[in-house]
Amino acid sequence: MDFNDLSGEIPEEMYNLSLLQQLDLNDNNLGGTLSPNIGQLTTLTFIQLDHNSFSGTIPSQMGQLNALRKFC
Repeated sequence: MDFNDLSGEIPEEMYNLSLLQQLDLNDNNLGGTLSPNIGQLTTLTFIQLDHNSFSGTIPSQMGQLNALRKFC
């Protein structure tokens, strides 16, 4: 879903996608903070969130993403 001019925060419902393996939201207009619920996405191997307007710190729950191989 990159380059789609998405705005706002990542919806909390997204963190219920327990089998999600790749999340590519780069080059949108997303903002706010990353939810600690991102730690529920334990099957993620790839996350790309660059070129957005996120604020705050990376949640410590990201450490629960043991399958994650690339984060940018």
